[in-house]
Amino acid sequence: GTSQKGYDASDRPTGDFSTEDLALSLGGARRFELLPNRAYEDERTLRAGAALKLIRQGVPGAQTSGVAADLGLQGAAFENAGNAVRLGLSLLNMGPGMGTSGARAPLPMSANLGVAYERRPSGLMLAAELTRPNDGETDLRLGLEWRPMAFAAFRAGFSSARPTGGPLDSLSLGGGLSFKSLEFGVSFVGHADLGRTLLFDLKWRW
Repeated sequence: GTSQKGYDASDRPTGDFSTEDLALSLGGARRFELLPNRAYEDERTLRAGAALKLIRQGVPGAQTSGVAADLGLQGAAFENAGNAVRLGLSLLNMGPGMGTSGARAPLPMSANLGVAYERRPSGLMLAAELTRPNDGETDLRLGLEWRPMAFAAFRAGFSSARPTGGPLDSLSLGGGLSFKSLEFGVSFVGHADLGRTLLFDLKWRW
């Protein structure tokens, strides 16, 4: 859980309390060969994936839980020995609303459409994504990844929907190191409300 400071209706401190946020996800993906006569594998296949999430949230005296699902499709619009253009579509956080005491709020569902260009000899990838959430405005996201070596990546991103308290609030910077099925990542993200945040993640793929 996370410790928070409590205040009453008159803005007087009432002491600290803890909140709980937990999400467990199980997903899978599969390739389908649709165009067997194409020269490159990514042009021949369509990738489809899905994930089911169990969500739990709580504050002192109130708990709620729910389920949500993610769906996604990805395919190559063009590919040759040195270049590739891929398209993707996803629907995230589909499920019933969550809440306590009979009041239920919808999950933050979003529809996402993306395109990525990969320049293989240089290890460079450029990406753009349009995200339409059910609780906000459409967000344009731009990203860049450069892999000078197979095990190292440097990343930068831009989001049009982040509130801009300063020039860095719309930008993110990061990188990662990978070894076999393990990948460690770090990112620096600006938020007008939360300040600039440093995030770490560890991924294991199998």
